[in-house]
Amino acid sequence: MSLGSLEKLRCRNHIKLILLIYSESKDRLRRRVLSSSWENLVQSLVRNGILKSPRVIRAMRMVPRVLFLSDHDQSYATIDSPLPIGEGQTVSAPLS
Repeated sequence: MSLGSLEKLRCRNHIKLILLIYSESKDRLRRRVLSSSWENLVQSLVRNGILKSPRVIRAMRMVPRVLFLSDHDQSYATIDSPLPIGEGQTVSAPLS
């Protein structure tokens, strides 16, 4: 392998690493945004008297709806509507 080929290979590997890091940090940011949106929704439901039981409130905080959604539907996790989870089934709306 020539020095030029080795340098190109090294450069490609660096680019792949940068893209992987960017992708991971983008996913982490998306999860953080979704998490804060979910917490805002839970707080709103508590303020409006919809969620009253401490056990239900704790469960809503511990198991966000986004965990049950496909990547495609995750941005809709905090809307008040049932969402598809596959096999003709849906995950309930947060207010249900």
